[in-house]
Amino acid sequence: MKRIAWLSTPLLIIIVCAAALSSAEDQDALHQTKLYRAQAGCLEMSIEQEDGGIRLVSLIDLEDGTELLAAKGAALFELEIYDNEDKKLRVNSEEGWAETTVKVSESGFVLTWKDHVATGLMPFQVLVKALPDHDAKAWEWILETTGPIERIRLEDVVFPQITLNSTAADGGVLYPDGPGALLENLWSENRQKWQRYGGGWASMQFMAAFSSADQKRLFPGFYYAMHDPLGSTKEIVMKTDAAAHTVTLFFEHPIPTEVPATNDFTLPGKAVWGLLEGDWFDAAQRYKGWVKKEARWQPSPEQEGRSDTPLWMRELCVWAQMSGDPDQVVSKVKDFAAFLDIPIGFHWYNWHQIPFDNDYPHYFPAKEGFAEAVRDLQTSNIFVMPYINVRFWDT
Repeated sequence: MKRIAWLSTPLLIIIVCAAALSSAEDQDALHQTKLYRAQAGCLEMSIEQEDGGIRLVSLIDLEDGTELLAAKGAALFELEIYDNEDKKLRVNSEEGWAETTVKVSESGFVLTWKDHVATGLMPFQVLVKALPDHDAKAWEWILETTGPIERIRLEDVVFPQITLNSTAADGGVLYPDGPGALLENLWSENRQKWQRYGGGWASMQFMAAFSSADQKRLFPGFYYAMHDPLGSTKEIVMKTDAAAHTVTLFFEHPIPTEVPATNDFTLPGKAVWGLLEGDWFDAAQRYKGWVKKEARWQPSPEQEGRSDTPLWMRELCVWAQMSGDPDQVVSKVKDFAAFLDIPIGFHWYNWHQIPFDNDYPHYFPAKEGFAEAVRDLQTSNIFVMPYINVRFWDT
């Protein structure tokens, strides 16, 4: 076994946190295993290669020596595949592969898996790269699969998966439900959050986990994101194990339909694992910074938002949502606007006489007093947007 000892002189600590990397090999007669380490700033990652697979074994914040990874966790990737009888099978990164390789350098990790014999997924290859961003103390992940469809077709790729320990997640997880939700008390029960990004209930493709506030550093956290400039469809998932005090995070990517059909897939954008100091706001600012810089859907800076969106809508920073007759909602919304003392938007549900989400798009007639109520709200600097569902013709 070869190991490199980190000398605790101030100069070497700075060098280590900037760009150091090392590797170690650990072999025995029964299992050929190799252990590789590299750093992205002060985020050290250790990967183990053994017969049939590759697995992540450690993720350490070297600033204080904190291990973020759970002792027992999810595989780095899982593949959902179907055979020619349409039977669903699961393959992961840790077992069953005919050949694996690991290369480590100053440019990071390059990992490959070839041919999963037991399932017949062959010829087939998975290529994963983990690229260090030293300034951001982050790892950026890239994945590609290649292979023809013979007996097996690739349906979904779950990547990258990580299971964090209680030290990393005691303070809760920021999950992109709607405008975002901070989920706390994670160990009270097993919990699962599962949203499809690109739909109405997941508007951001990132999560973040936080340590308890009473730790030595201010809310040390873990940033977990897809920096996908095209905003491709993906499932965003968080699962907790209350008994083990662990939380698993992953993205699930559906394979696009290609003609002719193939098992080739390239991860859209990059997945990012990074150290974070702050709270939910700081995590959101990090994602926002990436969106402004790289997201293809983001308007150019000189536009100050989409030119086809009304100026008042672009300038509003607060919206209220209520449902009911004018006498049920108007006074409450006006009180809310008066308390904030700024213009607000009001998304008004059930302003119509027909049953909710029935017989649309025929919404009229409106409830009695609706037009007068809208005029009243507008005089209080409240912009009204009646709820409509224009996607369906329903009965």
